[in-house]
Amino acid sequence: MPRVMILSGDQEFGDRWHDLAATSAILSRIVAGDGHHVVVRNDVQAALATAPPVDLLVFNTSLGGTEPGAGTALAPASVAGLEAHVGAGAAILAVHSAVMSFPAWPRWGEIIGARWLPDVSGHPPQATAAIRILADAGRGIADGLRDFDTDDERYTDLGLLGPRDVVAEHDEAGRPHPLAWVRSEGAAAAPIGYLGLGHDASGYRSPTHRELVRRFVSWACRSISTSPRSTSHRSTSHRREAPYGSDGGARKSPAGGSCS
Repeated sequence: MPRVMILSGDQEFGDRWHDLAATSAILSRIVAGDGHHVVVRNDVQAALATAPPVDLLVFNTSLGGTEPGAGTALAPASVAGLEAHVGAGAAILAVHSAVMSFPAWPRWGEIIGARWLPDVSGHPPQATAAIRILADAGRGIADGLRDFDTDDERYTDLGLLGPRDVVAEHDEAGRPHPLAWVRSEGAAAAPIGYLGLGHDASGYRSPTHRELVRRFVSWACRSISTSPRSTSHRSTSHRREAPYGSDGGARKSPAGGSCS
């Protein structure tokens, strides 16, 4: 049974700015390349309503409409399935425009740690920009990575909610804006990540961006494999996590923590 499910918004939760089918395919190749079992679904409502028994849900979705703040609503069964996933201590990685998703459901912003604010949040024109890597409280995601440049869209002035450990940021209008972070949610300490890069295929040409995706997935799976949930939910053994290298380039993520 697949352990990583990528929810692609191209059917129900898309928009006129993002080719989510294309970027979901890229994400799938990156994650599967590390040996994880991956499935991509674009029937997001149905996938969530069945409370999929996966360790990690990757949301490559958007608002499901043409104007931020007025997107497609999650059905009650889908809300229940998503809450069950988080309540069980399973992981979520929200990518780029997923911060716009489900505007009528404030709980989504609480889970991922941010909300798109209409008429406040925005982005400069897409162009090559400098991304700054930060220490991340010993979670291992940023270890050895260096600052990098990438051709991508960078969000600014998001409505930040709750605590987080920021992994990467960028500067705009003379101040820093968090771009990627990790946090824990709920009594089960579900591992939650947000990676704000990934507007289109050009952003994924950056080796460090691709490595960040791998490391977010590895961190989420590692967190689950050492949680109380994993001992009761699964009988699969996990190898010890190898240390990250320090070369700062794209490389295969460390062994261990596999969502399989």
